[in-house]
Amino acid sequence: MKKLINKINRKGAVFWGMTLMVTAMMLSVSVPVLAWGDMQTQAEGAIGPIVGVVFGALQMLGAAVAVFGAIQFAFAFKNDDADGKGKGMRAFLAGAMGFAVGAIGRGVVGGADFTELI
Repeated sequence: MKKLINKINRKGAVFWGMTLMVTAMMLSVSVPVLAWGDMQTQAEGAIGPIVGVVFGALQMLGAAVAVFGAIQFAFAFKNDDADGKGKGMRAFLAGAMGFAVGAIGRGVVGGADFTELI
């Protein structure tokens, strides 16, 4: 049994090692393509609303998950359920991270506000 587990672990390590190596090779040969003049402003104008919607939706989803996690934590605290407290706190933190990633992404990349497009 121990030999079988070691064999499976080695295969997994080889798989992830090869995946990392192929990813590194693909990233090392990528060539940036830049748009010039009007093409750049057209590209920014087309991608801005899309980025705003994606990051805005991520913010809204993160806020919803955070509220759900806070409610779950409160009920677990009321019932003195240790497992429920952990699940609620993890859900809250996951939602807070999703909200923060959306806010930072919209701040860095820019884009239209999600509420402006509705």
